[in-house]
Amino acid sequence: METLEYRLPLEFIQKKVLHVTIWSHDSLQENAFLGGIELPLAEIDLRRETIQWHQLGYLTRV
Repeated sequence: METLEYRLPLEFIQKKVLHVTIWSHDSLQENAFLGGIELPLAEIDLRRETIQWHQLGYLTRV
């Protein structure tokens, strides 16, 4: 598990979307994309720790 901490105004953060991608690392071949998810931060209570499972899907590159 990895914890990221940013010190920004809550009103600013709640307007953003967190894009998470999961990759399989292979030192001898190209890394494999396993899936990803977009999390609208307005839907999460950012004042407390949240532990939650999410279904990964396919994300297109922009």
